[in-house]
Parts: sequence; C-alpha cells; structure tokens
Amino acid sequence: MTRDRYFTIQIGLREPETPTEVEEATTVAGMRRIINRASRESSIVCACFEKAWIQGMTSEETYVTLAYHALISLQKAVEENIHLHELLPMPAQFPKMPP
Repeated sequence: MTRDRYFTIQIGLREPETPTEVEEATTVAGMRRIINRASRESSIVCACFEKAWIQGMTSEETYVTLAYHALISLQKAVEENIHLHELLPMPAQFPKMPP
C-alpha cells in the first residue's frame, strides 16, 4: 500500500497487522474474508472479482483465477528484481576503519 498525507492507494492485500488479523489469515475462511474486504479496498482485486462475475465464474474458479494471476505477478516481480540487480553495479566495498 502506498500511503501519502493526502491519499492511500491499495494495490493488493494489506499485510495483517494486529494479532486478530494475523490469526484470521491462518484459516481458509479468514483468508476468504480478507480477500472479500480487499475487493472493496483494492482496484486490482475489485477488477478480478468483476471480471469473474461477468464471466459467470463459480467461487472456486474466481479464487483459482486470483491465485493464478497473483503467482504470475509474483514471478514477474521477482524476475524484474533479479534483472535490476544484474544491471545495477554493486557499490565498492571499503575496508572498515579500526575504532
């Protein structure tokens, strides 16, 4: 999530913060509630649910589609991160000064 003084942009799911949210994220029913809440907070999750509804997908098909696209996005992010690390030069390693 990107936070700013004036607005908040929710891209995907929020990281569980409170002990109750962490506990909720350990069960399938809890994860379903978190994802359903995200469909109101995140434009990406909302778009996925709308597409699934328009295509007449079942709940299972909707969640499989969400999982598939989430895993594809994760793979792309990891590949991009690796690519950036390969492009950027490593900073010079300087010996530590004795105290």
